[in-house]
Amino acid sequence: MIPGLAQTAAYARSWLTQTDRPTTLDTVDVDGVIEARLSRQGILYQPGHHVVIAFGAAALSNAHGDLDVQRQQLGHLQVIAELPTVELLVEPPHAAMATMRGFELLDDRLVLEDTDGARHLTDPATVARFGAALTALRRRALASSEAVTFIRQIERTL
Repeated sequence: MIPGLAQTAAYARSWLTQTDRPTTLDTVDVDGVIEARLSRQGILYQPGHHVVIAFGAAALSNAHGDLDVQRQQLGHLQVIAELPTVELLVEPPHAAMATMRGFELLDDRLVLEDTDGARHLTDPATVARFGAALTALRRRALASSEAVTFIRQIERTL
């Protein structure tokens, strides 16, 4: 899935309210989760930060919502990929899938999405492990204009 920091509200709502989720909707504050995700996105626009958003290419084709929701989400990714504070990495479909889940590195903090929200981890050893995975991912990932071109290719297939 697309990491929460890069999700549109409509994509997040579609994902959170899908009928086959492992949690029940009565235990998830959908509006609260969406509000928190959108609030966290403010960091993408704050000068002086370097935000890395990484995920596997399969997340781009994993349908959450109707075609309009999918197109909006792919367009949003293209916009944030151009921000000076964001490094968007897409692990290509032909790469050995070392990234089992999307993750966000925010300065010295790691964010992992769970089914009911996000875990913010600050343990230096954990952050360092994901930092090392990120270094390896950078060698094989699509980044910058390559990532945007790939996202546009996926968008044209919808």
